[in-house]
Amino acid sequence: MNPQTQTSNLIEKANQAIQLDGQTKLASWVNAEKRRYYRLLLGMDLIGDIVLEREWGSLDSNLHGSKRQVIAQSAQENIGCVIAEICKTREHRGYEFADI
Repeated sequence: MNPQTQTSNLIEKANQAIQLDGQTKLASWVNAEKRRYYRLLLGMDLIGDIVLEREWGSLDSNLHGSKRQVIAQSAQENIGCVIAEICKTREHRGYEFADI
């Protein structure tokens, strides 16, 4: 599957997850050469804002990190742009999309 199709599928999955009002794992990437992973999760807080959570770390140890980004209700139409930028960055850094 090419990167543009993957990005489109993730955006569609994100829109479905927003409607379901629960936390959904959108995507995972792996950089086999550097033995690193990256995950993207999407959820909604009690106020109704979207919470985009990014997790990353080593496949060989317990070293990891995360970042939470809250996207206000008024800016939710921009979620596709945010996801597309994340996909582009992962591909540029040598990560390959992993099915979840």
